[in-house]
Amino acid sequence: MAGGLSFGVGESGACPPVRGAGSYHRRMIETIADAVDGMRRATATAALMIAAAATMTAATPAAADDFTDQANRPYAQIQGGQRSDTALLPVLAKLEPAPKAVETISQAMLLPANAAGWEEAAAWAQGKPQQEALQTLATITKERDWKKAKAFGQPYGIDGVPLEMIQAGLFTDLGDPPTLAAAKIQFLPSLDRLAILVHVEATRMAAAGKPNDAIDLLMNLMCLGRQMADRQLFPEVKWGLTQMKACAERIRDVAYVDSKGASATDASRLREQIKLLDDKSNAYLDVGRIAFPAGDRAAASQLVARMYRADGSVDEQVFATTMSRLGSTKRPLRLFSESGKWRTVAGGQADGAQAKQQVDALFNDWASRWTTPWFDKRMANVREYDRFERGQHAAAAAVVPDMSELQNLRHLVRVELAGTRTALGVFGYGKTIGKFPPQLTAIRPAWVPEIDVDPFNPTGAEGKRPGYEFFVPVRDAALVGAGGGAYEVEIVAGGTPFQVRLNDDTFVLYSVGSDNARNNAKRVQNTTDVVQGADYLIWPPAVSLVRQNLVDRGDLK
Repeated sequence: MAGGLSFGVGESGACPPVRGAGSYHRRMIETIADAVDGMRRATATAALMIAAAATMTAATPAAADDFTDQANRPYAQIQGGQRSDTALLPVLAKLEPAPKAVETISQAMLLPANAAGWEEAAAWAQGKPQQEALQTLATITKERDWKKAKAFGQPYGIDGVPLEMIQAGLFTDLGDPPTLAAAKIQFLPSLDRLAILVHVEATRMAAAGKPNDAIDLLMNLMCLGRQMADRQLFPEVKWGLTQMKACAERIRDVAYVDSKGASATDASRLREQIKLLDDKSNAYLDVGRIAFPAGDRAAASQLVARMYRADGSVDEQVFATTMSRLGSTKRPLRLFSESGKWRTVAGGQADGAQAKQQVDALFNDWASRWTTPWFDKRMANVREYDRFERGQHAAAAAVVPDMSELQNLRHLVRVELAGTRTALGVFGYGKTIGKFPPQLTAIRPAWVPEIDVDPFNPTGAEGKRPGYEFFVPVRDAALVGAGGGAYEVEIVAGGTPFQVRLNDDTFVLYSVGSDNARNNAKRVQNTTDVVQGADYLIWPPAVSLVRQNLVDRGDLK
């Protein structure tokens, strides 16, 4: 389950795909040889890799190799000019390391413009490689017609990937033989660095009196996240949805901080930005168009095809070496000890037909839930993932992630986007009228065409249109059963609760949250995990309150 508060990732060089037995090994030799010759550094490691590839005698079964092609099939349909990765990854290769104060996305989201380490972070963001990356990000996300927009189309493995991206390590390494379950998505750290850069630059822009520019920049990263949500493997889709969620909250954060200071937001630009945050059908950000990712299913199916003989029995040697390789991906020196362990497990595995049926059952269940409405009673059924026998299906247990995490993240993106549109509408109303609206419906139609439905409110499944809950502290004390003083809210974020006191210089906007009940935002925890008595806070943004709490505690100076 997704829980807590997270602030949380050249065509000319491409070689044509090579198919058939042993093609990967020949391609690996050619790639390494070219890289060694071109870079003039024939290291011992490269020599060993060439030797190992050259001495491989057993070809990977064609049936197993087909699964890699299956995972890559969507990318073959993307025209070269429509690929965002070919423009973005080369500039990401030039990014300079982020300063210590903003080494993580969370740090970058929280660091204020007057804190220790800020000057170094701002100078880094203004550096030439970083500015080039931001300009490229704007270019590849400029088109908002989803039928014409660019897509991140790098295939998995080395076939079809420009040599310079392989040399830079900005590709998905499937190893030898190519194994989807062992995929190392090596460009994700560079995407994290880009996200860090965007958050730092957004803070710098906002502090310079350009909050609308900061919002535009965050929307660019959100759109890249939407591109990554269309990828095929779990870590990529998770990265994309996580960035979409974080950017929505950060957009509100920029507006909130501006409301407490110079209030430099341009109202006319804000109206247009609200429109671009639309996630309804046919809109660019529409998460309903995100198909259930098929790459992890192909990865599990590939293992089954590779580990079992034609008669359905386990090939103990292949099973042990493959499982050893998967278990040692992050600790390769343990390869041989892992192999011994897996040999003892091989004899207790289900047969090939049962293994295939189990993989199908797992992913069929998730694919069905992916298109099932949030409040449908079928969602309460026991998941196949929670009941399958892991001891007899060790491969599936080792490599199949809990795909429901993506479904929860997708739901939170819906909550965040609808909440952000609503919150910015209230903010814009207050900025232009000089006071907060008497009720939420007053922001329509000047700021939003309709009041967004709270995705956590179960009455929405009954055909009703329940909006987010809205009130102004002190002014609406009677409405929320409070006294006449400041309104106290308990924030639970990162496992550490803290209290805030809100006055009538702001408003409160919240979703009924994971318990699907209105609790007047007395306690808030932004999660899909069911927390009784807690709501999901939209405004003031939780990230803004967490930052202020860190400043008050002296953790941010």
